[in-house]
Amino acid sequence: LLRLAAAEYILLLTLHHSIADGWSVGVLSREVAAAYAAVRAGHLPDHTPLPVQYADYARWQRQWLAGPAGARLRRYWQRQLDQAPMILDLPTDRPRPATLSYSGKRHPFSFSQDLTAAVERLSQQTGVTVFMTLLAAFATVLSRASRQDDLLIGAPSANRAHTETERLIGFFANTLALRVQLAGDPRFRELLQRVRATCLGAYAHQDLPFEHLVELLRPPRDLRYTALIQTLFVLQNAPLPPFELPGIEAEMLEADTQAAKFDLTLSMLETSGVLSGTLEYNRDLFDETTIVRLLANFEEVLSRASADPDIRLSTIYARIPSPKLQIVVAASFTADPIADALAFWMEEFNIPLRLDFAAYGQVFQQLLDPTSSFGANVDGINVVLLRLEDWAQHCDSAREFGARLRQNSADFCDAVRSFAAAQPCLIGLCPPSDAVAADPDRLRHVIEAQQALTQALAALDSVHMLDLTGIAAEYAIAQVNDAQTDALGHIPYTDAGFAALGTAIARTIVGLASLRPDVIVLDCDHTLWQGIVGEDEPEQVRVTPPYAALQELMLRQARRGARLCLCSNNREADVIAAFRSHPDQPLRLSHLTSWRINWESTADNLRALANELRVPLDRLLYISQSPVACAEARALLPQVMTLQLPANPDDIPAFLRHVWILQPADVSPRPAVSADRIAVPADVALSG
Repeated sequence: LLRLAAAEYILLLTLHHSIADGWSVGVLSREVAAAYAAVRAGHLPDHTPLPVQYADYARWQRQWLAGPAGARLRRYWQRQLDQAPMILDLPTDRPRPATLSYSGKRHPFSFSQDLTAAVERLSQQTGVTVFMTLLAAFATVLSRASRQDDLLIGAPSANRAHTETERLIGFFANTLALRVQLAGDPRFRELLQRVRATCLGAYAHQDLPFEHLVELLRPPRDLRYTALIQTLFVLQNAPLPPFELPGIEAEMLEADTQAAKFDLTLSMLETSGVLSGTLEYNRDLFDETTIVRLLANFEEVLSRASADPDIRLSTIYARIPSPKLQIVVAASFTADPIADALAFWMEEFNIPLRLDFAAYGQVFQQLLDPTSSFGANVDGINVVLLRLEDWAQHCDSAREFGARLRQNSADFCDAVRSFAAAQPCLIGLCPPSDAVAADPDRLRHVIEAQQALTQALAALDSVHMLDLTGIAAEYAIAQVNDAQTDALGHIPYTDAGFAALGTAIARTIVGLASLRPDVIVLDCDHTLWQGIVGEDEPEQVRVTPPYAALQELMLRQARRGARLCLCSNNREADVIAAFRSHPDQPLRLSHLTSWRINWESTADNLRALANELRVPLDRLLYISQSPVACAEARALLPQVMTLQLPANPDDIPAFLRHVWILQPADVSPRPAVSADRIAVPADVALSG
């Protein structure tokens, strides 16, 4: 009891969570108030023994869980969480500590009365509770941020189904692992029904303690994460009763413990017709600006879903800015002029970009200092650009030049190995100057150093070597080097040279930025083969070399994890017969996951495949030679990446080489753009 003044006090109660839950605080408050009133009136407090004590409940629970009821609960949760992701991989503002940090902070927020009323209306119209609506919206925001369409969110339940427990102080509350699945680009109304089914199932099986669930599922233990769930959602639908003492004006004070048990805990309640709450977060992981942005996205989802319950998640996602991809560049020369090219291509691929350049010449510092921009770039991509001769300037002889290169190259490899970060690191070997290229001895040392670097770093999974020395020929650039700007400011390349470097780096980043489609949907006629099975006999369609090249590329995509499907306006029997009539073609029926071969619209078939395979539409790539089918897909399903093949089959192989998302991330680029230009060539496919 803290005395602040003659008539002002603070009563602070600290109870371990193992003996009291949120419900218990209400019970305790009522008992303290009743005892105080009795003593003030000169009576002894009423301490009539309760018919059941917490120990009785604990003994009953152990026996109950050991019997058939416990077995039923375990079967349900095993089935419900089968193959569920055990980690919600949210992007963080700082590297996650090696062990859990509980340093927390809370950010309060409040909805307007209009938005609160809209959320309640939406809940009534769709037959769900406000809790379910808020949970669905929160899951949508988390899905957009994490790029996961299957996630677990924790939610507490009072777990006091028996009337005998309502007056007990004890720890009855349980944490439910609610699995929210957002795959297939559902309408928000459909997502609400999924969440409703999940919640009702969880409530019907809420008696299995969370600790038992963790023991049952045995998720991989990682000291950086809480087990099974890392995010909690709470809606207080039964606020604590007012703390009233006779003769005293009393109010409940919120105690901020500056701690966070989970990465994120969203707590909400409704008072006076307004939904409000706090978002508690681990401040070792997140900045407050990130939390403010997340809450703004939360309101955006609820506003759009309330206005149109049939809105698809992909449309909502388009209104929520995706997390920016941070690229940090360190170079042995002044590399800032590549910024325009990188920004151009990231915009073309709809990748929000945050681009930083390390201080001039600080390649080794970035790799060796854990507090550097490289070290802090947890979820981004680091880029190192090397013109190796920069490490051996002012050497009088070729021998000294070679010795300096060998020593610095060895030191660089050691620095890269010591950095050993999980995030990708692109190392680009850039063109030598005209002076070095004209000196056979020095050029030989540069080539040997490049080969040694590539060989020494080949075993590092996070390192991606880019040979950029041939960009002049690859991009048809007349002049890549600029001796004058090199001498003035160590800016070694022309504008076209830097544009080519930026394009080559962007191409690799696109391959690393999770843009590769999960499902590739192929048309048949003039796509997989030459001819039309409805007009020609199935055995008469021809798999000529260009179409065989496309099929081989599709098989490579399948080997890296993509699922292949067919979508064609045809008779199913004719298409199957065409496959069986050409057993020597690369692609077989056994390589296909599913198909929609009918006379329905292309858009309807693509949407049906997405729903069947439970993937969002923006993870589909549709390939067809038909201008009509491609135009329909682009108009009705802009989220789907649509790729229209050239009309001339002989152009297909070259065309496919320029589809960035279908190329390996580690290959040297082979684009075809004219000198001094970075505009998208007509045959380069971007997104739909």
